[in-house]
Amino acid sequence: MLSPHTHRRAIADAHLGPMLLVNAAGRIDHANAAAVACFNGPGAGPLHGRAIADVFSGTVRLSDRSAVWPQGDVPQHGFECESQDAQQRHLLVRATPRFGVFGGVSGWSVSVRDCTAEQLAQQQLDAALRLLNHDLRAPHSTILSVVELWRLHQGSTSEADLLSQVESNSITALAMADNFVRYVRAQQAELRCETFDLNDVAAEAVDDLWERSRERRVTIRRPQAAGGPVYVAGDAQLLQRAIGHLLRHALGRSPGGASIQCGVVRRATGTAVEVTDHGATPDLSFSPMPGGDAGEGVPVLPAEGDYALGFAELVARRHGGMLRQRRAATQGLTMSLYLPGLQSREPDSDTGSAAVAPDSSSVSSR
Repeated sequence: MLSPHTHRRAIADAHLGPMLLVNAAGRIDHANAAAVACFNGPGAGPLHGRAIADVFSGTVRLSDRSAVWPQGDVPQHGFECESQDAQQRHLLVRATPRFGVFGGVSGWSVSVRDCTAEQLAQQQLDAALRLLNHDLRAPHSTILSVVELWRLHQGSTSEADLLSQVESNSITALAMADNFVRYVRAQQAELRCETFDLNDVAAEAVDDLWERSRERRVTIRRPQAAGGPVYVAGDAQLLQRAIGHLLRHALGRSPGGASIQCGVVRRATGTAVEVTDHGATPDLSFSPMPGGDAGEGVPVLPAEGDYALGFAELVARRHGGMLRQRRAATQGLTMSLYLPGLQSREPDSDTGSAAVAPDSSSVSSR
């Protein structure tokens, strides 16, 4: 006859998803193969004997952002909660208490279900419905309204003005659709890891907007990096597109004759690409995160339907960073695509020769 301990192990091993058997002291007695695969990342070490609070370190409940299993705290009741870990995985955690012969809690059976794929699919569905039901309807409704007004009041609006408004709203609708497609693809695409000079990526993003900036009579300045090349590892193509969206956002805020600065800066804990415009100065009242530097700005939370800034925020987050914004030193707004922990270093020998840092240039005088 199997002992209760052996029986629990057999049940855990037969469980398809990750399952941990935790004793009353909060230590892991047993982890099935799925749990080992789920939690045993690089450098994590064996699960047996580890504190369950350490395993769930950095995993917070989505409801209130509190720790799933706080350090030094033993739950008195079973619970089930949706959570997010440091790897941005969406996890459903269920803890069921085990009781001893005298009615006290003798341990816990903790099961985990990774709902990341389901959550992503739901987010994409919600975004698609929002795009079709609202975002794309607005410019098309405007087109129909303009045409109807022209029919009712022929002569009050010239055909040239009518066509200009139709063209403008059509471009807006197509841009929304394109940004939405890029946003969804950025969620699904596997990140390519390559070593490159972040200055070169920023330079390419600036050059791509040369014609548009000239049409708007706005100068985009790309100052020379004071510290030379900044070599980082990541997906250069996605980062270039993200920087391009920040530049387009700055162009939209800038009046004719203004200038935009785009440059790479080193921080104490990483690197950032900063885009500064001279448009209206926004009200950014916020409380900095504990231990954070208020001078680095407030995290950007893109509005629903803003797939351009949403794309930039997503790319930063997938690289382990974040998108921040702060008031510019004089007037305007600074958007900062922050990449923590990426150190300036020489590229590996198999990645090719080092790229040359871009010279100071202005795209409007190319």
